[in-house]
Amino acid sequence: MRSFRSVLLITMTALFAVWAAPVQKPRAAAKTTPAAAAAKQKAAARAKALAAMNPYVQDSASLAKKDLPLHAHIAVIAKALGDSVVIRWAPSKPGGWLYGNKNGYIVERYIIADKIPSSKLIFEKLNAQPLKPLTLEDWKKSSKPEDHLAAIAAQVLYGKQMVTKTAYPNDLAYIKFASEELENRWGFALFTADNSAHVAEGLGLRFVDHSVKPGQKIVYRVFAAPGDTSYHLDTGATMVEVRAPGPIEGPGNCVADGGDGRIMLTWSTSMPEHFSGYYVERSADNGKTFHRLTSVPLVNVRNHLSKDDNMTYTDTNIIDYHHYRYRLYGITPFAETSAPIEIEAFGRDLTPPPPPHVGKPRRIAERKVKLTWEMPNKPPDLKGFIITRSENPVRFFHPLMEKALPRDAREFIDTAASFEEPYYIVSSIDTAGNVAPSLPLYVVFRDSTPPAPPTGLAGLIDTLGVVRLHWHANSDSARVLGYRLMWANDRRHEFSQVTSEVVRDTSYVDTVSVKTLTRSVFFKLVALNKWYVPSKPSAVLEIKRPHLIKPVAPLITSVSVTDSTVRLGWARSPSDMIDRQYIERKAPADTGWLAVAVLAPRDSSWTDHNVARTITYEYRIFVHDSGGLSSPRSPAMRGRPYDPGLLAPVSGLNAVYKKESRAVELHWNGALAGKDTWFVVYRSVGQAPPSEYKAVDSARTEFVDTGVPAGVQLRYAVRCQARSGAKSPMSTVVTVETR
Repeated sequence: MRSFRSVLLITMTALFAVWAAPVQKPRAAAKTTPAAAAAKQKAAARAKALAAMNPYVQDSASLAKKDLPLHAHIAVIAKALGDSVVIRWAPSKPGGWLYGNKNGYIVERYIIADKIPSSKLIFEKLNAQPLKPLTLEDWKKSSKPEDHLAAIAAQVLYGKQMVTKTAYPNDLAYIKFASEELENRWGFALFTADNSAHVAEGLGLRFVDHSVKPGQKIVYRVFAAPGDTSYHLDTGATMVEVRAPGPIEGPGNCVADGGDGRIMLTWSTSMPEHFSGYYVERSADNGKTFHRLTSVPLVNVRNHLSKDDNMTYTDTNIIDYHHYRYRLYGITPFAETSAPIEIEAFGRDLTPPPPPHVGKPRRIAERKVKLTWEMPNKPPDLKGFIITRSENPVRFFHPLMEKALPRDAREFIDTAASFEEPYYIVSSIDTAGNVAPSLPLYVVFRDSTPPAPPTGLAGLIDTLGVVRLHWHANSDSARVLGYRLMWANDRRHEFSQVTSEVVRDTSYVDTVSVKTLTRSVFFKLVALNKWYVPSKPSAVLEIKRPHLIKPVAPLITSVSVTDSTVRLGWARSPSDMIDRQYIERKAPADTGWLAVAVLAPRDSSWTDHNVARTITYEYRIFVHDSGGLSSPRSPAMRGRPYDPGLLAPVSGLNAVYKKESRAVELHWNGALAGKDTWFVVYRSVGQAPPSEYKAVDSARTEFVDTGVPAGVQLRYAVRCQARSGAKSPMSTVVTVETR
């Protein structure tokens, strides 16, 4: 299915983008005269009147897109050929294509007179019978065997359906893939019609009006013959002026790029014309004879959202350095071929020879280095070898000779070798100038004596973390290549290099993070001689960071209370340099937080003795460091000292069973005041101890227990209780028989 989707994308891009553009190129603007302005105004009034009288008198490209089920429209374009007019159309959806194939198309015209019509337009029918696709037999009779486009058109019309119910028993899968196959057939049909007049007529998508006169302005409309009313195919229309056609300019901005065994042509698909496809022809005899490189037109396959309007074709059947001439033609939706664009190009050898196998270089004297290499597979186009040298293993290589060494050379002696440039590369080069380098080779010029340790390392840091370092130049600076600067957050840690490059100056600017709790940054310096032998490190330099980050707040982890104290426990702040801790407290009557304690940095608990019972207090803690910064406050925690006092006992408890109401009435002596106190009635059945049964408001001294079971022994007791947790002793237990 992939090839079908590709063609569908091709067709949709090539057809609707082309048909949305004007068919005729606009003429160059002329100087406006009063007569021309009046004629233009008159023409505009006539067009407006026609549009108001007939909704079909409009260019098909202006039709609004419709995305309704069982609804499509016909896009129409036309081109005047002087003595005739070619009309081309296409349905906008696959369903509309099937509908048109079944019912055929009617073509009508209306010749616009100079006078604005004052009544409804009357169109003239141009075809007696609806235009339908040819039968399979007619395709065979009217088409040549080598006509690939006609074969494609016949296949999409009458070819066997590939998606069947047998292959896709699932209804949804069958519908999905059958719909995709129909879209692909529709796309192939429109593609072939765009590139062949014979195929367009065979598909019923083209009509030529020969009964026209030069200068006439004609409105053509195309609609499907009446058929099944469940599908609606809107009429399409366009307007054309009969005149001699101008030449069709070829594709624009065509360039050729010759590569290794290939030539790639690139051209613009938007200027100066929009084409449905392209043909490329090639001549290998300097333009005497040309032959077409493809049997079907080339089309531009790209995403419709892409802004790239260039198209390419690569010819890989070439011989390098042989000159070829190419002709590029564009094909219009009317299957007309544009004027050719000619361009000349040739391929070139871009394949380098194999690199040489270089042995280990040897120093044969103080200033002499000998290089040797092998070339196991010597290509026939090998020209020779080039020797280059550099101070760096990856760049700045320069040749040591003006001409390449001969192809049979296998060694080279550098008589001006220097420790400043110890890297060599041996490259093979062919007759086309392609170069294949070996890996860089290093020659050892030994100097194992380390330089003296650097001295005078000093520096400053600002609030942005910019560190400016400087030091003294080494006393043996003639042997020193440069310095390596190293740093760490702790003098006991392993130091890391600040930069992989050697610092050749005696100063350096670095940046470090100041948003950290690490107080200092440490630097030390190592000198390197020109053979990268390091010196002993300099003395370690400590630079204190500016203090910008607040310490981390501690966290209260426990609160315990008694009747006279609140005790706090907390996790200390992990920050360094803490010099004191603060505890703040807030009672319900306070308007703000009050500092109640200042503690040492290592304290992790504190007891508040200045508290009142049954009062809820809130506590929070924060720390202060030696840099003058305070941490945020910790989340607040609550503590409430309790009241353990006893309330006055209940006396005179009396219980009476009322048989008629099956209830037990309780009475007792005792008075309670306040909404935070109440009575609790205890009850049990049999000899079990009484348990909490009911709560009674403090203003009452009686309770009626209704719905008690008969024939049992009930035991009752009463006590007082307060919201603070205080309780009275249990009253005397009374017993009642429910008989």
